[in-house]
Amino acid sequence: MNEDGVWRSGDSTAGVALVLDGVTSPNPKATGCEHSVTWFVENLGDAILAQVEQRVPQEVSTEALQAAVRSAVASTAHKHLGRCDLSRLTTPQATMALAAWDRDSVCVAILCDSYAVVKDADGACRVLTDPALQLIQDFAPDYGVRRYRNVPDGFHTLAADPSVTDFIRTWSIPRKEIQGLVLTTDGAARYVREYRLGSWEDFYEGVGSDAEGFVRAIRSFESGRPIRTDAKRSDDVALARIDLSTSEVMP
Repeated sequence: MNEDGVWRSGDSTAGVALVLDGVTSPNPKATGCEHSVTWFVENLGDAILAQVEQRVPQEVSTEALQAAVRSAVASTAHKHLGRCDLSRLTTPQATMALAAWDRDSVCVAILCDSYAVVKDADGACRVLTDPALQLIQDFAPDYGVRRYRNVPDGFHTLAADPSVTDFIRTWSIPRKEIQGLVLTTDGAARYVREYRLGSWEDFYEGVGSDAEGFVRAIRSFESGRPIRTDAKRSDDVALARIDLSTSEVMP
């Protein structure tokens, strides 16, 4: 079951794209919640998209994105209807990469280990990340990193507390400065960050030319590598490519 998700609407003139990476609990029976990570991701993604669509026609801004996510987290938490213990650190949660754009600007919001790969006007690619990601990398693959999730001086994910949106990293980029971007969860970003199979330029072009083939290449590499017995061989993947020179918003 894929616990990641992709949402998008609009076209190259104005639109929204979102990827969420559901955080798998080491013990699903100990989350204090009767809902699955998949349920949480689906409901949160729908809520974020709806909230952004309400705000973007009036204002494409980083503040609008953060406000939309804050409202979506609160409304999704309300759906638990008091049946779940949302105070646990293992309650269903997700990481996020979100973008909205109009004729003038592109705004991006990132939380935890999801990414935005931006292709600049000169053809070079850069990746937008959450600086708190370094904490995860310092401990990987030590599962003890979980104790630093959603605590002061740790890293943060979207869960049940709307105040976590204060930790979202945002960028506002003049539209004329970029050709497009790819939003990705870490299952695909491993191509560059962990596996060293290519550059971010290779990543961007691979997703654009054949996204399914690109993911198959990652899976092929993963199937042949040795792993720790307590580690996942692969991770779920969600990708959204936005080409700002056409009307294409590709899942």
